[in-house]
Amino acid sequence: MAARLQPAAAVAGGVLIVGALAAARRPPLALAGLVALAILAPFLIVPVRIGAQPPVIAVLLALLIAASAVAVVRGSRALPRDRILIVQGVYLLLILLATGIALPVSGDVEALQTGLKLSMAAAVPLLVVMWLPRASIARHGQLVIVGAGAVQAVLAVGLHLAGDAGIRFLSALSPAGYPASEIQRYLPDQVTPRATGLLVDPNVLGVTLAMVLPFAMVGCTESARRFALQAAAIGLIAAALMLTLSRGAWVGAAVAGVVVIASTRPRLGAGLALAGALGLVVPWPGGLGEAIRAAVVQRDLSDALRLGELQEATRVIGRYPWFGVGYGASPDADMFVGVSNTWLWIAERAGVLAAATALGVVVATVLRAVRSIGSDPLARACVAGLAALLAASMVDHHLASFQHLAVLGGALLGATLVVVRRSA
Repeated sequence: MAARLQPAAAVAGGVLIVGALAAARRPPLALAGLVALAILAPFLIVPVRIGAQPPVIAVLLALLIAASAVAVVRGSRALPRDRILIVQGVYLLLILLATGIALPVSGDVEALQTGLKLSMAAAVPLLVVMWLPRASIARHGQLVIVGAGAVQAVLAVGLHLAGDAGIRFLSALSPAGYPASEIQRYLPDQVTPRATGLLVDPNVLGVTLAMVLPFAMVGCTESARRFALQAAAIGLIAAALMLTLSRGAWVGAAVAGVVVIASTRPRLGAGLALAGALGLVVPWPGGLGEAIRAAVVQRDLSDALRLGELQEATRVIGRYPWFGVGYGASPDADMFVGVSNTWLWIAERAGVLAAATALGVVVATVLRAVRSIGSDPLARACVAGLAALLAASMVDHHLASFQHLAVLGGALLGATLVVVRRSA
């Protein structure tokens, strides 16, 4: 591959080969690699075209699902009997059903591919519960998540500060699947740049780092050496988060931080939550406080567009309430499909029941785990990560529309269920 392909494509091929071998022989290791890939470089594609060039992460996920199915048939693994996972299975089936119902009308092959990729991502919580014991998650999970998040943060800050040189570097990754056009992202003023790292979109980078942040925060309370490493990771992640200029990610990270602190120091957590709320409500005369308040709550062009999206979403869901419109373009010329809210996006695409099951799984998992966060640091990090997901999901649809973010959220759900079940 190194001799025949461009360097970026050769790296993608190497990742694919190593991941495929791990999926066949060591599924737990492949799952850890899948999470790291979702955080670091989810847009790598298969370097050789055989009819199509799917993302490496989609191929690895398909291989993991196949390996798990073989293990169940052979009797070496059993399907977990958990009511939350059963509801997650219903969500998976609803995605497939919505995709199948919409396909004869639209004939959109890309919509079919999107539906299949998102349905595979919905299987991730089940895979995590099947293959990863609590000991493995405790020993290696934090290292994988925080390590990959810190590397992504370094790349995001470095590429952002590099300016044109960073843009040229990202363009050089196009043979590996990285989008080569419109790489630089700006605020609506089209002047202020935003950090994207290797995740294409600043909001995608922001929500990823917001879910990673609590795992770094929880690790700060162990040894002095661990404290230094984790504190450095927190600083890098916080810097990259600020450079994304993603308000949803900022709120998600703040919620995650408050959850981590309040779980062991309730009064301090309540004070921080109150201070944050006052900081958004009370007008400040100048400085950083005013800048942050303006960035989070000030009405601008993007706010106006999102209000219109919410109004249009009610029309779409009212017309297609049960199975949605599928994962392609709008079936009606008088409707726009697309909204900056994860659960409304799911309702538009797969129906109200799919949205209710997806949201219900996250909420039920948090409620099950919240009793353990005071005594279990790992449960604390997982719940805080899910809290960041929930907060960001209210103003962002990427958690449901991007396969790698759905994989990351699913892995977090599965890990939380394992941690809580083993610690109960």
